[in-house]
Amino acid sequence: MGRVNQQKVSEYDERLQRALKGLGSVDNPISVGETAEEYKLNKQTLYRRIAGTHESQVISHWEQPRLTPAEESAIVKWYEEQDDRGFPPRLDVVRSMAIHLEE
Repeated sequence: MGRVNQQKVSEYDERLQRALKGLGSVDNPISVGETAEEYKLNKQTLYRRIAGTHESQVISHWEQPRLTPAEESAIVKWYEEQDDRGFPPRLDVVRSMAIHLEE
């Protein structure tokens, strides 16, 4: 199973929030199906969000940390050691290390 692109999830969630705000206005005679098409959303996802049966991925997975506290501490310690030596790691290197630890 592939990794979820967080930027795409975030962009989709933003469009979903704008669509929900638009549907919530009294002046808006547009249907849910038309709103889904306008914002390039899945119609069922929009219906479920209106009904309150599903939350965004960001919210529903908020409490599921990807790393254990020990793994997180190891990365911080490694980062600080590298920085003390005059080699502050780039973000992509830190990210690679975190991905390696969670496997």
